[in-house]
Amino acid sequence: MDREALMSAAARNAMVHALELSATDSVLVVSDQITRTCAAAFVRGAESLGCSVQTYRLPEENRPLTEMPPGMLANLAGKSVVINAIDGDSREVPFRLQWIRAIENTRSIRMGHSPGFDEEMMIAGSLNVNYATMQENADKLIAALANTDRLHITAAAGTDLELNVAGRSFIDDLRATVEFGVNLPCGEIYCAPIETAAEGILVVDSCIGSHGTVPSPVTMTITGGRVVDVACADEQIVTLINGWLDTDEQARNIAELGIG
Repeated sequence: MDREALMSAAARNAMVHALELSATDSVLVVSDQITRTCAAAFVRGAESLGCSVQTYRLPEENRPLTEMPPGMLANLAGKSVVINAIDGDSREVPFRLQWIRAIENTRSIRMGHSPGFDEEMMIAGSLNVNYATMQENADKLIAALANTDRLHITAAAGTDLELNVAGRSFIDDLRATVEFGVNLPCGEIYCAPIETAAEGILVVDSCIGSHGTVPSPVTMTITGGRVVDVACADEQIVTLINGWLDTDEQARNIAELGIG
């Protein structure tokens, strides 16, 4: 199977399992210049199942976008599935949130959200997986964490973090509904810890947000559920992360624990 066929098969498999895609669905695939080949794979995957498919390419002018381009909202009419295969630039978070809310507010569309998507995710990475096994693993983790009040997380790089999850249930992200979409790739269980109770040290030595792999480990000190200090040998990374954390009053809160 050639590269294009592998991408199409992975896209179809993901949409069938995570979005319950069927031939009766009307699909909108949103893309941009960077993600055009991945978006094309989603189009082929949906068409191979018999779906009607429409595409929308984000304009390259005025990127990064901070709000929906004029006329974009009209593309939702009559759609039952939306795939957002778009660039993952963190500066476009305000636009992406606005678009996600518009989709979820229809209460009739199942969404797959894929900012920062690339071809390797489709061929050798996290989209091309066994979804039945993924669901089985998620169910086991959720059962193991049921009725847990406190989690203590440690790692060799230096993470030593306590989270209070009393009364906060874990759920998985493996199946979209018309109320809530899923990320593609999917495959985590998650919960929202008590907002004021996270304490300790979190060390990030791999990727962070849409930035990718950090050049040097980032150490975050967390008190009362908020990041109070960021340290790294690379001062540019410290400046970048503090900029994100100062986006608004809630940006420093520990909002989610996700286990992939």
